[in-house]
Amino acid sequence: MKALLIPALTLLLAAPVAAQEQSPIDIRSGDAILATLPPLLFNYSSNVSLTLLNNGAPDPEKTVRATPTGANSLSVDGTTYNLQQVHFHINCEHLLNGQVFPMEAHFVHQSEGGVYTVVGRFIE
Repeated sequence: MKALLIPALTLLLAAPVAAQEQSPIDIRSGDAILATLPPLLFNYSSNVSLTLLNNGAPDPEKTVRATPTGANSLSVDGTTYNLQQVHFHINCEHLLNGQVFPMEAHFVHQSEGGVYTVVGRFIE
């Protein structure tokens, strides 16, 4: 499997959103709004230990969560969000122009103020 690199969509999924707007979404090219957004600055270590858990939601065959150790973070527009966990959806939770991908990874971050920011990656 390989990650599908779509930087603009990564930015879209990284934006903090209200609960009623979260998921699932079908990202449509025709609805895209071109804008200059602040860069996502990842500070991830390549030497990290993970605790893996099959949390059984929505069912045992489809959800694995990895909790990292150490200081891994994402900075956006001057705010730092610490990586809390990575979880995977099989099949993907979101769609791209109606297309379903075999897997999607969500990198869940939280600021010191309690604000969550999630970066999603489609995986083929």
